[in-house]
Amino acid sequence: MSSTPCLAGSRDESRARDLTFRCFLVGTAGLAAVFCLLLAIRLIGAADELRAAPHDNLQWSLSQLEVDLVKLQNAALGAQARAGAAAELGEVRNAFDLFFSRVGTVAEGRPFVPLRRTEAGASALAHLTSFLETYMPLVDGPDVGLRNGLAELAAAAGDLRGPTRNLSLAGVSQFAAAADAARGEFQRLIWFALLAAGSLLLLLALLTTTLILQGRRSARQAGEVALSEGRLNAVINASLDAIVAIDNTGQVVEFNSAAQEMFGYRPDEALGRDVAELIVPERMREESRANLERFNRTGEKTILDKGRVESSAVRRDGAEFPTEISVKSVEVNGDITFVAFIRDISAQKAAAQALEKARDEALAGDRAKSRFIAVMSHEMRTPLNGLLGTLDLLGRSKLPSGDLELVRIAISSGEVLLRHVNDVLELSRLEGHDVDVRDEDVDLDAMVQDVMALHRPLGATGVILAAQVEPGFPVVRGDAHKLRQVLMNLVGNAVKFTAKGRVDVALRQRSFETGERFYELTVADTGPGIAEGEKARIFEDFVMLDDSYRRHASGSGLGLAIAKRLVAAMGGEISVDTAPGRGSTFSVQLPLIPGKMPPVAADTATTTVPERALRILLVEDNDTNRIVASRMLEAEGHRVVVAQDGPEGVGKARESAFDLILMDISMPGMDGVEAAATIRATKGPSQRTPIFALTAHALPEELDRFRAAGMQKCLLKPLRMDMLRRELACFASGETAGEIDAPDPIDGDMLVELDHTMGRDAFLALLSRVVTEIDAAVPEIARLLSERDYDAVARLCHKIAGTAAVVGASDLHARAADLQAAAKHCDGERLDRMFRLFDAAARDAAAILREYGQRP
Repeated sequence: MSSTPCLAGSRDESRARDLTFRCFLVGTAGLAAVFCLLLAIRLIGAADELRAAPHDNLQWSLSQLEVDLVKLQNAALGAQARAGAAAELGEVRNAFDLFFSRVGTVAEGRPFVPLRRTEAGASALAHLTSFLETYMPLVDGPDVGLRNGLAELAAAAGDLRGPTRNLSLAGVSQFAAAADAARGEFQRLIWFALLAAGSLLLLLALLTTTLILQGRRSARQAGEVALSEGRLNAVINASLDAIVAIDNTGQVVEFNSAAQEMFGYRPDEALGRDVAELIVPERMREESRANLERFNRTGEKTILDKGRVESSAVRRDGAEFPTEISVKSVEVNGDITFVAFIRDISAQKAAAQALEKARDEALAGDRAKSRFIAVMSHEMRTPLNGLLGTLDLLGRSKLPSGDLELVRIAISSGEVLLRHVNDVLELSRLEGHDVDVRDEDVDLDAMVQDVMALHRPLGATGVILAAQVEPGFPVVRGDAHKLRQVLMNLVGNAVKFTAKGRVDVALRQRSFETGERFYELTVADTGPGIAEGEKARIFEDFVMLDDSYRRHASGSGLGLAIAKRLVAAMGGEISVDTAPGRGSTFSVQLPLIPGKMPPVAADTATTTVPERALRILLVEDNDTNRIVASRMLEAEGHRVVVAQDGPEGVGKARESAFDLILMDISMPGMDGVEAAATIRATKGPSQRTPIFALTAHALPEELDRFRAAGMQKCLLKPLRMDMLRRELACFASGETAGEIDAPDPIDGDMLVELDHTMGRDAFLALLSRVVTEIDAAVPEIARLLSERDYDAVARLCHKIAGTAAVVGASDLHARAADLQAAAKHCDGERLDRMFRLFDAAARDAAAILREYGQRP
């Protein structure tokens, strides 16, 4: 087997280094001779320069400056004596131009730079320049003006003789100094020549000595190189990675033992062959040859010196396998050799694929579990809506007392089931989506008192509840709903596991060691406590420490898990201090900031009877829910018109005016969001009627969709009589009396902000571009729909949605997004409906933007 190129060339490189050093010595001697010759030539040239210095010409130019000034003065006097004849005026102009040219030579000529830098030269030149700038308009002007100014010109020229003489004298001084400097420089040059000659002689002696020593060292290095070559050859042949070296034509020049085993070729079969034909897959051969040719031509690298690069290779039997390759280049005697280190990564790839498959399966299982929980929770709340609503209606009827007690028990059992379903639903929401944390004023003191009041009826069972709030506890900024849910879960958990004991709730302000303040909520109970080994599990999902059928407390095992997620979402921490037999203390630390005292809300809890009867359109596809909701509304004195699906609801909203529309979200065909958007986009008596969404599962992004479609409120199923009575009484009492405007198609605040930020002109240009783009999009989308080019429709809608977002056109943004989604699913029937909504939203947005652009 041959040695590698870099090793085979080791001895040649050693010899080449010796030869190079000898050539260096000879070259140095030659350069020394050349340097001495050049230095002699420079000395001769410097002597010639001293003999033929150009200072005479410069001094002559300065003297001519005085002569030209005298000529100009004489020409002016002569023209004045001859009454300013035209010929004489021409002489004056010629003399002035000649003087102007002479002054320009001194003012701008490179040889006069030293003179201009002297104080005397600069001052004199300033007088001359001022004279020219003053009288140039007179000389270049009409003959009449020049004729009248001849006397003044002659006098000014006479006054200029002094500065001109000063300039000449300054030049003589300056040029004399320059000559002295040149002679001094010549003298220094002679000394330098002598020093350089001596240094060169010393260098030649040193190089000669070095040459002798280098010869001896080269002999020793030759033996060392031979030994290193043998060792390195052994290392390469023992390498587990294949090493393949090729020349700049792609021919194999090295093929180690690992390469033989990996590819199945003997060295005599591989050496001298084209590497692309040998180990590169057929589909990659042309690219490989092109890369090598491009490198030889331009030096452009693809995988050379790029570190480890994943690629593919092929064995002798044609089997292709993944590889990791690293390519380096080696230059030997002017020839470039490429050395490739190749590793078979088939096993790693298989392991990675197995790991990725296992991960995907785990994620799919987790998503399936979350979807199952969410769907099942939704499907359970829908029949609960009918069950609890019907029980509410029965409870209001005139039943025997025994039957009413049964109804009360049924309602209580249904509420327990509803709480369990809500816990599962809340967990699903927290797991699958980012938690939206609101920023509002929260009175935690009042919230603690309220939660304690809700649980105090349990005092009849022997549980004592007490609250201790630090005096002067401030109102804070936070999410009131989430804080209340955490407090409810912790207090409810403590009460549930404390039999004839005590539950204490405390609210305090604390400070970290850094001085930063935080707020601490603690819930302590005298219950059975928790074993040390169980503390880490209590915040996990569906964990009940006593999961046997004999347990005294019921529940889903989600209360603490949900509390921990909510606290984490608000940037806080929750912990527990507990031990068996001495109860548990749950501590919540929240980094909240002080807020302002919120206004005292009017107490509407006692509003049980609406001030006026409402005409309500109920759109609900489920027969049971539709009947129950209708009965509830009618029991409160309202007039109800029902629709069984979205299209029927849209049709009835077009025909009649309603005070309120209750819209179910989940309906086949046209869902509630689409139906609401259609009502808003269609001219009709109920176009601006408030719409309340009815749904059993409202995630934050879904609430955004409801608002974008024009809905004002979301009521969660199951509908309860008290909740429905409270919402409708609030609506009918005047807080939201009359028609509530649908969301503005354009966010006026955003337009005002853009106007101030961009400036009026740029803002108007932006509005013009947006309106033009919207106007052009409607017919273009109509054309694309007729051609069934749904991909192009989706792309154009995506563009329009982005444009609408820039100017705050929320309605158009939502309609464009809906149309884009329909186009991606190639849903022809839904596309027609979505396009009509998009068309209306586009026309409204364009009209509003035009009107806004015309405002002063």
